[in-house]
Amino acid sequence: MKSIGRKLLLLFGSLLLLVSVTLGAIAHINTSQMLTEEVEYSLLNKAQDSALLAEERLSTSLSEINAIASRNAISTMDWEIQKTALEQDFERLDYLAFAVVTPDGIARYLDESTIYLGDRNYVQQALEGKSNVSDVIISRATNESVATSAKE
Repeated sequence: MKSIGRKLLLLFGSLLLLVSVTLGAIAHINTSQMLTEEVEYSLLNKAQDSALLAEERLSTSLSEINAIASRNAISTMDWEIQKTALEQDFERLDYLAFAVVTPDGIARYLDESTIYLGDRNYVQQALEGKSNVSDVIISRATNESVATSAKE
């Protein structure tokens, strides 16, 4: 009798262990899937929020550049007048650099350095009268990744 009792106890114990392990595995798989879906959903929302923020910042930047470029001091195309006005704006705003690009594609920066940018798409568009923001590019002036705003 002890032998049958032990066998039954061992059988029920094994069956209980098997059911517990199976339910635990199913719960683990379901929880992992739900957690993965939630993380993916949160990351997608975060990416969309970040994209909207970046778009808003670029739009603000383009508006600032349009306002600066439309001022009389800038439209004179007299570098000394432009430089004085741009230096004031540069101190006030958070930009890496300011430059004036002449129709021949030469960019003149506030530190008096010059670089040819006439082959850049954003400069070509600006020279055609289209305000724009470039894709992220490597700046020839700083060798850093930048997005550049340009206005005619």
